[in-house]
Amino acid sequence: MVNGIIKTKEIVLKLYNLYKEFNCVYETLKKEVNGVDFNDLQHYALKILSNNEICESVKQKYCYVLVDEYQDINAVQEKIISLVSSKNNRFMVGDVKQSIYRFRFCDPEIFLEK
Repeated sequence: MVNGIIKTKEIVLKLYNLYKEFNCVYETLKKEVNGVDFNDLQHYALKILSNNEICESVKQKYCYVLVDEYQDINAVQEKIISLVSSKNNRFMVGDVKQSIYRFRFCDPEIFLEK
């Protein structure tokens, strides 16, 4: 059993180091082309909305906030939705049985809690 744990640790460390190397190259390439990916956009939006003045300005522009496929949102997306809406102007549609984006850290529990 101990040998299995040690072997597993070695494999996990190799995977982690491979991820770190890939991520470093990926981030460098994005900077070279002045590009972003979907995850970057979410985090940039959240960072921008953390400024109260900007957040309130954006919030005032929306009478309603409609969200489809709500079962497939993640915590960052939920935070963005909550920042640009109020409880009485938000409408979400979803079906937990159709949740397919857990690999993107989507959490159907967010939907179930509502």
